[in-house]
Amino acid sequence: MFIQKRNKENNSYKRLQEESLEMLQRLSGNRWTDFNDHDPGVTIMDILNYALLELEYSCGLPLEEYFIDAGNKKYSDENIGLFPPEVIFASTIVTPNDYSSLILETFEEVISCSITVNNSLYTIWLKVTPNSDKNLLRSGVAALYHRNRNLCENVLEIIIEASLEQKVDSIPKKEDITYNPVDISLTFSLQENLHHRSVQYDFPDCYGINEKGLAPDASPERKSASLQLKAYLLIYDYLLSGANQQILSIRQLMELSSNGFSEFQADVQIKDIEILLDCTRLEQAQVFDQKDKAQQKEYFFDYLDRMYGEDTYCYVNNIQDPIERNSRRVELIHNMPRMNTIRFRSFDLLDTESRSGIEEFVCLLMGNLSNKVNETFYVIEHILLIDEKQNPGEPNKLTIVFPDWIDQFRQQEMYIELFKDRLPAHIAVDQQWLNPEKMTWFKRTYFNWRSAWATDGSVKITDYSNEIRNLLSIQ
Repeated sequence: MFIQKRNKENNSYKRLQEESLEMLQRLSGNRWTDFNDHDPGVTIMDILNYALLELEYSCGLPLEEYFIDAGNKKYSDENIGLFPPEVIFASTIVTPNDYSSLILETFEEVISCSITVNNSLYTIWLKVTPNSDKNLLRSGVAALYHRNRNLCENVLEIIIEASLEQKVDSIPKKEDITYNPVDISLTFSLQENLHHRSVQYDFPDCYGINEKGLAPDASPERKSASLQLKAYLLIYDYLLSGANQQILSIRQLMELSSNGFSEFQADVQIKDIEILLDCTRLEQAQVFDQKDKAQQKEYFFDYLDRMYGEDTYCYVNNIQDPIERNSRRVELIHNMPRMNTIRFRSFDLLDTESRSGIEEFVCLLMGNLSNKVNETFYVIEHILLIDEKQNPGEPNKLTIVFPDWIDQFRQQEMYIELFKDRLPAHIAVDQQWLNPEKMTWFKRTYFNWRSAWATDGSVKITDYSNEIRNLLSIQ
């Protein structure tokens, strides 16, 4: 393979001229023109080809140019469906080395950190600087771990080893590099610069259709001929103006919102246009209806699904209203990067209000991001069910508890397959469907169990763990 040298002679304008002239020759034969530069047909062809060249330039700008916000004149990918790599491939804590690096980066008093794992239980060994508050450090490391804890894992013990006195007064820190902030916002704005200028204004004065118009003493026949040419060229003006409007609508089309692009407003300004057109009716005319706009949005969302390896449509295909359906897809696509990053993360044991990443993900996909506690489900990690001997439950296994009285939850296979598809392959998944009476008992026990973990109530943890085991028939 090699890079072919660009042919400087093969420019777009030259190619347009050659191809359009060849087409005119083929269509007209010997009766229309002698193809000299003074011919009106060739003049029209030249001007239209130049307008197409300008349109091609507008279509070849850097991608960011099309997404500049009209308000602050800056580019932002926050609401655009094209997420940057650092968002799509956001790193998360997975391995013991990840936890170790996180601890070292967070706590300056930690000199070294090593972690051993046995049956998904972590033992964290710390060496700290002299005079460190070990109790405060131990609780801080535990809180940091639990905020980043993965499913079916837990910390067994945090051991802080005594360290030798330092023989130097201090360790010099690297100096921070100071800099002056620079505004790197893009200065080009399509909204300001992509304005359609009528091709009629590029014609020589002798045609009588540019800004100068006709001479005041022009004959009625001359005025009629001028209006005829204006009307003919108006077709091209509206085609070119429509293309410019589509370019300006790229940002609206690719915004993560259920709103379609704005209605096209023809940007054609010529003298005497009111003689040729009913401008009032033209302003009221709609090129696209709401269904057309919603359909264009759906096409773009389909493209994003294929690009990110997702299928958001299958979670909204039961919604009849296209705008509402697109609104749900916007919510899904906008949250997909974060959800894929945290889907292996468990809830924070020290926070009774937190939920695991997989719970948030499934709630998002199935549309029940509800605050209705009686319509949700619960994930029980067996490793957190402590017995009387303070032994944890089976590692790498969890049970999902569903209510059986909600119609939405009766699609059992769909829910279970969704969990299996989004969970790590090494985790075994079981499920329980509880009637209202058992669910009421379970929820009371579950929240007491979570509170016991958050307050380090070892005896209560064991008691509530046994209740959950018995209710769900977990060995």
